[in-house]
Amino acid sequence: MPDGRNNLDLLPLHFIPGGGKYKMSFESAEILMKNSIEDTKWLKDNFEIDYASMKTPDNKPNKCEYGKEFFIKGLEIIHESTDVIKYLSYSFFEQEYNSVSDGNSRNILKKLLKTMKRKYSYIDFDGTLESVVAVQEKRETETRDIKKITKLVYHGIKRRVTSFLKK
Repeated sequence: MPDGRNNLDLLPLHFIPGGGKYKMSFESAEILMKNSIEDTKWLKDNFEIDYASMKTPDNKPNKCEYGKEFFIKGLEIIHESTDVIKYLSYSFFEQEYNSVSDGNSRNILKKLLKTMKRKYSYIDFDGTLESVVAVQEKRETETRDIKKITKLVYHGIKRRVTSFLKK
């Protein structure tokens, strides 16, 4: 698993309502098909899976509308995500903001981006993914250390109270 990712970290994102399925552009599909000829042949030869006969997507853009429900539920779910997923989500929303033409969707996405920047100001959304991974790992280490210290303090106090009560 890549740095900064963990098992099931994308699960919360499955509960964001609205939007359509991702649809690759025709140009991207062509590049993918050209770069996967050997893999496609191997799949056909070994497993009789013939991806070469599949049609490439048409060049029609997705019509995806973002509304108030998406904004509210999206923020709730992103709040529960890791810093890396927050960063990647922000990048996606930024891309969407720059590509959608619907005024309401643009307003919702703009509001979402502003809210994320304010609420998660410790994440450098303009920086690199590597820097976000490093910060996330540092925060996770600090959290583990705090839990260890809390546990040690608790057991130290518990021993003192127990010995005091035995006197």
